[in-house]
Amino acid sequence: MMLKKSIIGILFLFFVTSVLSAQDSEKAVTLSVMKFKAISDHNIDFIGESFTDALTTKLTNIKGLRIYERSQFSKLTNELQMNVDSSELFDKKTVQNIGNIVSIDYMILGSVTLIGSRLKISLRLVDVKTSRSILSQEVEGKYPDDVFDLQDKLAIAVVSALDIKMSNLEKEQILKDPTKNMDAYDFYNKSLAGASKTERISLLKKALEKDPDFLLARHCLAETYLDTNDYSDSIREYHQILQDNPKDFKANYNLGLILFDKNDFAEAEKQLKIAAKLQKNNPDVWYNLALLKEFDKQGNRLGPDVNRETVKKAYGKVLSINPRHLESHYALGVLDAIMAKESSDIKKQQKLLKEAVKHLEIYLDIYPDVFNAAEVKQNINLLKGSLKQINDYLSDQ
Repeated sequence: MMLKKSIIGILFLFFVTSVLSAQDSEKAVTLSVMKFKAISDHNIDFIGESFTDALTTKLTNIKGLRIYERSQFSKLTNELQMNVDSSELFDKKTVQNIGNIVSIDYMILGSVTLIGSRLKISLRLVDVKTSRSILSQEVEGKYPDDVFDLQDKLAIAVVSALDIKMSNLEKEQILKDPTKNMDAYDFYNKSLAGASKTERISLLKKALEKDPDFLLARHCLAETYLDTNDYSDSIREYHQILQDNPKDFKANYNLGLILFDKNDFAEAEKQLKIAAKLQKNNPDVWYNLALLKEFDKQGNRLGPDVNRETVKKAYGKVLSINPRHLESHYALGVLDAIMAKESSDIKKQQKLLKEAVKHLEIYLDIYPDVFNAAEVKQNINLLKGSLKQINDYLSDQ
């Protein structure tokens, strides 16, 4: 029985697509802060988003925590661009499904109620695997006088409930007010109140004129510039953040992704390596570092100068941190199939095809309804067909 290398080439339908998406020896706890529901008699719905962003920022640089940003859900599929109103989100099946797909350990859900000047914040910290609340707490005070103190109390309560030990510096960062200038805070809040992107940029600039050190506003400005595809201004704002706060994980990570998107691979790798030092077990950072290795200096993806084994090893590191990292299983499935197609060693083809099928089946097991499920199923069947022909050939030898 003759078996030619071209069989794999004929049956191989993969498209190499760009999917942009690691604490010391211990695994970091992964947490997502969902948008707090706003209940107000002042028609200021922004207060929910404002509180969510403030709480997220306070928790981002805690060594034992990895924050899974709400915006990252949309990188997988439109189906995960969910309604994050906590009253609708707290459903056992939904929470567990989300946690399984994006490997979240805990989720924060809550609401902010403002009646007159009375402010009440309700928070639940949910274990995603069991949907059990491990923390349920309400705090009350006056708006705007007590808003920062209430944010601090809940941030500390979350860290305590997760049994994470903080350094003195980390505790200082949590207790630090976003700004001392309430006019700046007012401009920032107004920027969240359904303004257009142009209006939001104008309001955030006014907030930063009042307080140039208002980190939350500068992060929001950088992200808004990015939403308008204004890369240069976004990069400038992230550089400003890093000039004052070189260990700001979010700024290093986001800047690395922007530079990656602009094909500035060397600088992107530099920024992502800094982010990796800040959060050693963050699988998404290591995933993007692995993805970078797929490109040569000219920007060609998986060209002849790219060492496939080096790329494969890099994705393996991601899976050593998170064995169910969705994008890494897909990337390895594609890479193994490509390596099988390129190999002239039939036993190596056999091994690589088995690995390709394994990774793609895990990919579908993690997320059966993923956007490219039909294509992946088709390719799994084709790869299995090639593998069967190889097995039949080898059994005849």
